[in-house]
Formats: sequence, C-alpha cells, structure tokens
Amino acid sequence: MSAEQKAKAAAEKAKGTVKEGVGRAVGNERLQTEGQADKASGTVRHKAAQAGEAAKQTAKQASGQVKETAGKAVGNESLTVKGKAEKTAADLKKKINK
Repeated sequence: MSAEQKAKAAAEKAKGTVKEGVGRAVGNERLQTEGQADKASGTVRHKAAQAGEAAKQTAKQASGQVKETAGKAVGNESLTVKGKAEKTAADLKKKINK
C-alpha cells in the first residue's frame, strides 16, 4: 500500500470523524450521516489498497518461487538465491501490509 493511498484513506476517515462529531454536536443528522459515510469510504479505500498490495506481493512470491525452483533444477546457485530473496521480500511486505 503506497503512502499516498494510506494518506488519502486516513484523510477521508478523519474528515468523516470531524463531520460526524460536528453533526452530533449541533444536532444535524445529515452532517452526522455524511461523516459516517466518509469514514466508511475511507475504510473501504484502505482495505482495497491492502488487497491490491497483497495480490501484487503474492505474484512476486510466485515469481520468486519459480526462479528458486528453476535455479535448483539447472544447478544455478545465483538464480536459486535470487528467487529465494524475492520470495522472502514479498513475504515480509505482505506481513507489513496487514
């Protein structure tokens, strides 16, 4: 998940929290409802970005596995190590993204 995507999602959630709070404070149900909708939209944006990043890292894991396996099959230690490194990096990025 990119920093820009995180920032947009966080900003949308924050805007919603403020709107909801102001709406509640002044007794404006419409503003309160808009705030709730903005918060929900920010949460959805965040989850969608996480899902996209997870899919990207899964593809990188698979690519790394293929390289590692191919390297072992043909006796190419460099390819084996490169594949293992790619796979490990993708694993770590997936864990961080959660």
